[in-house]
Amino acid sequence: MNKQQLVEAVAARTGNSPKAVEATLNAITATITEAVVKGDRVTLVGFGAWHLGHRSARVYQNPNTREPVRKPDMRVPRFHPGRRFADAVGEEPGTSSMAA
Repeated sequence: MNKQQLVEAVAARTGNSPKAVEATLNAITATITEAVVKGDRVTLVGFGAWHLGHRSARVYQNPNTREPVRKPDMRVPRFHPGRRFADAVGEEPGTSSMAA
């Protein structure tokens, strides 16, 4: 499912216009991004949590040249699924308890 398909599905489920749903989705993703960049944790109970992670410096190998490539320490986004979301994914298709 891409963004446009998500917007259309939410619009159909809520009765809101696709334009309003897209504006809301854009606001949600921008707000989550800004919070995580600041180092805050964003939690949607039952769905999951986004937070800032850390990846240590490493030496990788370029697959084409076999040359070692140094990668510095990096800040990376992390997502941990909530219990209800993880349980719904593990259920048989069509039996999800996540429908709201």
